[in-house]
Amino acid sequence: MPPYPEAILRYTHSARFPQHAIEDYVATLVSVHSRFILERVNVNGSQLCVRAAEPFANKPVLVITGSDDTLHPREVDERTVAWLADMGASVEFLYLPDLDVYGNGHMMMVEDNSEDLAKMIDHWIRSPH
Repeated sequence: MPPYPEAILRYTHSARFPQHAIEDYVATLVSVHSRFILERVNVNGSQLCVRAAEPFANKPVLVITGSDDTLHPREVDERTVAWLADMGASVEFLYLPDLDVYGNGHMMMVEDNSEDLAKMIDHWIRSPH
């Protein structure tokens, strides 16, 4: 396997990411448009901004965070959950280690327990909110 930049390894470093599939994962990646990068770092105030809370009112939102996600650690996603709640969303936060699930990173949909996580999400979707 060739060496990959740190940016790619941040997505694939978790204990549950199938290390044999990194090359296949890399083959699916596409370049990011420069406008997105400029918006992300808010050059000249270009970052997207939510100006109205009404669209969030009572909308069910589930935020799931894994123990190995360095891009979205618990503290970051807790702030996101608080912001969504402040906007009126009916938000639920699942930190997987609180459920005794460890080793998930940012790419949990391709990790070795993705089917279990999908069932958890399906159960949440089908539950009344």
